[in-house]
Amino acid sequence: MRCDLRHLQLGRRLAVACLTAALVASSGRFAGAQVVGTTGSTARAHLASNIAVDSGDSTRQLRDSIDAALRMIRMGALQVGDRVVLRVPGVATLSDTFVVHAGRVLELPDIPAIPLAGVGREDLEHHLRLELARYVRDTAAIEARSLTRVSVVGDVNAPGYYSVAPDALVSDVLMRAGGLSRTAAADRITVRRGSITLWKPEDLHRAMASGETLDELGFRAGDEIVVPSRRDWGEYMRTGALVAGAVVSVLVLRHR
Repeated sequence: MRCDLRHLQLGRRLAVACLTAALVASSGRFAGAQVVGTTGSTARAHLASNIAVDSGDSTRQLRDSIDAALRMIRMGALQVGDRVVLRVPGVATLSDTFVVHAGRVLELPDIPAIPLAGVGREDLEHHLRLELARYVRDTAAIEARSLTRVSVVGDVNAPGYYSVAPDALVSDVLMRAGGLSRTAAADRITVRRGSITLWKPEDLHRAMASGETLDELGFRAGDEIVVPSRRDWGEYMRTGALVAGAVVSVLVLRHR
């Protein structure tokens, strides 16, 4: 009876761990900031709480499964729209930047598409070496890294699209965009995916202060960092004074 109860408890822990891992891995399907925000330390802590199992051969497979789920959260799975910078010495056609297409596949010249579903960013290089071994002799020299293409809009000095490493910080991306302009409202920065706000100002500020990376914040290709402008009343008053002066000048000229 005690043994059956123990197995039941282990089964419940495994179910919770697998369910959490599945939710985290598919967080891109949900639009709310609450789900996206769990891809960082919150989700990892929740999964870690389910690893408190007894030692022994009977639980080794369970711990391995949970450890694998934790690694996937830590590494982050590649997403559609991500860039892969690939370098294959001696093969110019394979030494370029390629895009992860629908179905999470990497389409390379002259060879079949390479599946990337379930491949973590840290495993990308090893995975591509194995896949390209059928076409390339010296796979040990192959280099690969992933980039996420995000947009920076609003009151920055160089708005536009930037391909950055998934372990970059939001502040790194803002620096790539030339930094905030003089009139930027630094306390009102948000992150959007289409018309949906993923991260509100107060939540994003806390995440940035804790050093969360783009991957941990759930960024996907095409997401926008929006930097609004603050109201510069001094500038408005100067502009208003110029307009008022121009109007007075016109009125004076008309009455002469």
